[in-house]
Amino acid sequence: MNATREVVQPEKLLTQLESLWTEFGKSGDSAENGLLRACSLTWITVVEGDDASVTEVDAMLADVMRMNPARAIVVLLRQGDERGLKGSVSAQCWRPFGSKQQVCIERVLLDTTRAGACDLPAVIRALIVADLPTVMFCRNAHLLTVPGVKEASGLADRVVVDMAWHGAECRDVWPRMPEFGSLVSDLAWDRIRGYRGAMAQYFDTPANRELLKDLRAVRVATRPERPAPEAAYLLAWILGSLGYQRANGFEWRKADATVRAGFRAMRGDEPNPADSRIHLVDFIGARETLRFTVAARELSIAETEDASEIVVPVPAFEPDTALLSDEMMVERRRRTFEQHLGATIRLFEEPVYFADEQPH
Repeated sequence: MNATREVVQPEKLLTQLESLWTEFGKSGDSAENGLLRACSLTWITVVEGDDASVTEVDAMLADVMRMNPARAIVVLLRQGDERGLKGSVSAQCWRPFGSKQQVCIERVLLDTTRAGACDLPAVIRALIVADLPTVMFCRNAHLLTVPGVKEASGLADRVVVDMAWHGAECRDVWPRMPEFGSLVSDLAWDRIRGYRGAMAQYFDTPANRELLKDLRAVRVATRPERPAPEAAYLLAWILGSLGYQRANGFEWRKADATVRAGFRAMRGDEPNPADSRIHLVDFIGARETLRFTVAARELSIAETEDASEIVVPVPAFEPDTALLSDEMMVERRRRTFEQHLGATIRLFEEPVYFADEQPH
C-alpha cells in the first residue's frame, strides 16, 4: 500500500502567518515601539541540499531584505524520492538605525524533494502577494528544469540565475535560458558592471576615444583553459559595443577595421584580487596600451620614447547581496544583456587564448 502523500495547504500557511503577526503584536516591545509588517514584492529562492542550505539562504535574506522587504518563499529540494510537501512560517525582524520601530518580513519554507516538487506551483501561486512583483532566484539553473519548479518559475515576473555557479556546464545551460522565463537575469552579467562603468566613463572623453581608432587587440585576463562567465560577458560586451563581429579565431571585424580579441590566462606571479574571474582588460593600439584592472588603486600613466601604458582602476566586484538587492528593483528588460548573450556563449564555447604577452 502506498504511503499517504502529505501536501501542506497554502491556506494553513497563510493562517499561520496571521497568527504569527498577532502574537508579535502582543509582545511588550512591539506594543511599546511598534512593528512594521513590510512587503514590496514576493521573493522566491530555490535551493537543493539540507538544513544548512536554508541557513545560508536566511543569511542572504537578512542582507537583501533591508532595502526591499518582501514575502520570502524558500523552496528546499532535498535528496530522496519521497512525495510530499511540508511547510512552515517564520519572520525576520530588524530595527533600522535610529528607529525604535522594528521592520519585519515574512518567510515561508517549502520543504520537499525533486519527486515532490510537482505540488509546488499550486502552493506558491496561493502564497504570492497580489498586485506586487514576483522574483525567483535560483543560483543552480538546472533546478529550473525540475517538474514543478519549472512551472513555478512561470509565476515569476523575473528569474535570476548565476552562470558562475555552473563552471564549464555553462555551455549546456546558457542556450536554455529563454526557457526559464520571459525576463531572465544572470548575476554573472551583473558582476561586470564595475568594469562596464569604468570603461564608459573613460571613453566618454573624445580625446580618450582616439585609441579606439587605431585599436589592434583586446584581451581579458581570466582563468586558464576556460574563461569565467563574467570574462566572456565582458569581452562580448566590449566588442559588440564597438561594432565588431567574430570572423574566425582571434579575428573580429567591422566595416572599416579588424582587431584581434581573446583571453589571456592569469600568470602565477600576478597579484590576485578577490578572485580570478577577471583580472584585467587590455586595449592595445599601435603605440598605446590601456589597461583596466581591479589591482590598481589610482590612474597611472607610464611613457617611453616608443609607447605608453595607461592603467585605469576598476571597483572590485560587489557582493552578491548588493546585486540581488538591485534585482529586486529592476522590472524592465535587460536588453543589453540579451543583445550580447549570443556572442558570450560563442566565446565561452570556443575560447581563444593569447599565448604571448603582446598579441600582434
